Amino acid sequence: MVKLNEKTTTCFVKPIDAKNLKEAVQIAFSAQGYGFTLNSELIDVKNRFRIFRFGNKTYLVKTSSAKDGKEEVKFASKVKGKINKKQIHGRELIVVVPKLIVIDNTSYIITEYHGNSLQEKLYSDDYPYSLTFEEFKAILNLFMSKNILYRGFLPRNVILTNEFIYLIDWEDVIFSKRAIENYLNLQYQTNLILNWGYFYNNQDIKRYFDVLNMNKYLIEPKLCKYEIMLDKLLFQADSIRQLRENVEKIVLESEKNINGQHVCILPHDMAHLISDMFNVYMDVLFDVFAYYYRKNNEFLYEIFLKDFSKFVVDNYENDKDFKYNCLLKLLNFFDILYVEKNNERIDNLSDLIQKDKEIFISRMQDNIKHCLLSFDFPLINNDDIVKQFAQSVFEIYEAEKPNVKL
Repeated sequence: MVKLNEKTTTCFVKPIDAKNLKEAVQIAFSAQGYGFTLNSELIDVKNRFRIFRFGNKTYLVKTSSAKDGKEEVKFASKVKGKINKKQIHGRELIVVVPKLIVIDNTSYIITEYHGNSLQEKLYSDDYPYSLTFEEFKAILNLFMSKNILYRGFLPRNVILTNEFIYLIDWEDVIFSKRAIENYLNLQYQTNLILNWGYFYNNQDIKRYFDVLNMNKYLIEPKLCKYEIMLDKLLFQADSIRQLRENVEKIVLESEKNINGQHVCILPHDMAHLISDMFNVYMDVLFDVFAYYYRKNNEFLYEIFLKDFSKFVVDNYENDKDFKYNCLLKLLNFFDILYVEKNNERIDNLSDLIQKDKEIFISRMQDNIKHCLLSFDFPLINNDDIVKQFAQSVFEIYEAEKPNVKL
């Protein structure tokens, strides 16, 4: 398949006849046919996005918490006052400031739609524009010179034309007189390399940070849930710095690019998708198992990724048990280790889970421990933590399995 989702090339943005924009948003979220499928990497499993035409403009709308919505509008407006219409190598930088509408205690962030994000370039040769590495550095330099830490500066939030560079998604911004120090932390560097490493050489991005770096990594922000849980399973590191160095090793291997673009959801987008569908335990386990397979059997990893991607694209809009069926595919991916180690096959893993909870949890523990044996840096060996992760998988299964009516 040339693109993951052919609807991205044929999707018709439906107009809405309404008295005002607020009413148009109400219609879009209460009727069929306004789902956002124009960007290939966005599989909207949380059903947060809509797109429609109203008047002579196209709007993209997402649901939000009241706090995030207010902050995104406030931060975007503040950044616009500092850098809007600055020239970046002949193109004008445009800060897209959204509108915020609240309807029945639900907040909606409304943005005028300017086209597909740069991330689409990874999925289609039809995307006509690119951002050179020099432009990438120039944008980061501009933000730092204005004491702005824009953590949303990622390909999925950049829209390019011949004349303009549009920047969207402003809910994660810090304004600081110590902007360079805020940029120069391992958490930000890892996220930047992970996302932009699909476009540029990882070492070039690291060298860019090194050139700026006078006092290395002065400030490390608080740990996120993913980091806490990964540390709990693998490292129990002595410091935040040490933990983030380990996290970088894991994610840059497990979510790096693959050959054969356009035929699967790419690893980093797949990790986002699994995070959206399930909890932090499954997010961590997917990266851990992906790390194992990419170190030991890249071919097997790619087979899974392509098969899982096809299932997701074909079924996420019309399968009432979509998350459950995705979970079974993930569990089978994890279980390959047990099958190979014990020379055993099982036709239906869900039957085993339902018949004997303890056997399944023990089997899952065995898979996790076997996976961890291949890691090429020191790990903890805590059976209680491994069992906790295995039990969490069972709990996810229990939560997602369909209710069978007798």
